[in-house]
Amino acid sequence: MDILMLLVGITLAVTGWFLAWDYARSLFSAYTTKGKVVALQPGFGQRRNGVYTPFYPVVEYLWQKEPVRFSALHEDDVANLQIGDIIEITFSRSRRTQTRLGRMVLTLLFMLVMVLGAIYGTALATSTRLDLLHILLPSLVLSGCFFAIVLFLRQQDQADTGAAIQRRTSLCRLFIQEPTHVCHWMQRGNCPLTSRGAFIARFCGVSCMLGGALVIAWATLAGKDPALTQARAPKEVQAPAPAHVEKEVPAPRMTVTAQVFQEG
Repeated sequence: MDILMLLVGITLAVTGWFLAWDYARSLFSAYTTKGKVVALQPGFGQRRNGVYTPFYPVVEYLWQKEPVRFSALHEDDVANLQIGDIIEITFSRSRRTQTRLGRMVLTLLFMLVMVLGAIYGTALATSTRLDLLHILLPSLVLSGCFFAIVLFLRQQDQADTGAAIQRRTSLCRLFIQEPTHVCHWMQRGNCPLTSRGAFIARFCGVSCMLGGALVIAWATLAGKDPALTQARAPKEVQAPAPAHVEKEVPAPRMTVTAQVFQEG
């Protein structure tokens, strides 16, 4: 059994499940749309810092092809918005107040550490030699896992730090948190970009799980099939045998002794 490839296959399968389930659900936990300031509402009262706000912008956006209006009663930079300004509205459906890793991310990080340990252990072993497949495939799997974790952490909803409206050249951004139950995330409408991203994440996740199953099967059969074992086994270089020089042994000389029989 190939332990290194077995760990790589399990890590690839865990990454596929992470993409198809956790990352796809995180895409549905927030949606972004564009709105427009259509009116200004007279202000009332004072803010926390004691400054009186004379007007609040009335923002209109489309939700399921119907216009929806609301007053942006935020305390930061609302006076800078004018009628006709286009803003980017991000609605968060999560109750989170900070970024969290989660069980799947911790499991995936643990598998990555195990794969790295197996690679270094195999490389340091004197009796085992790593070929190109055992170097290239784990490197690709590790890169893909780290990329998926970074995407997941970036996708998570960030806490409202007070700067909900931020100037990005000529486009403002408004962050609105509307917590809903997790079961209703899939039932509500979403933008086509979010649905397309979730489909791609699920497709990549299923592909990773199938690839991980194939790698696990190959790693399991590697120790049972002698052909696979001999293909991975390092070739031993045998030193050439010393040439034996046969020396010619001279034939013994035949001496003929003449015996003279004398008749007495």
